Amino acid sequence: MGEWVALYKGQLIAHGKHCLDVFHAAQCQGINPPLMHRIAPEESA
Repeated sequence: MGEWVALYKGQLIAHGKHCLDVFHAAQCQGINPPLMHRIAPEESA
């Protein structure tokens, strides 16, 4: 929760707390541009 994920064809390519780090990790794997999404932390009740 609270991390960025990079997805490609339904598979997780990279994840981490910093968007640019995740983006660059995906690019290093030849994914350009990756689908980026932030997993929002759950809100406490």
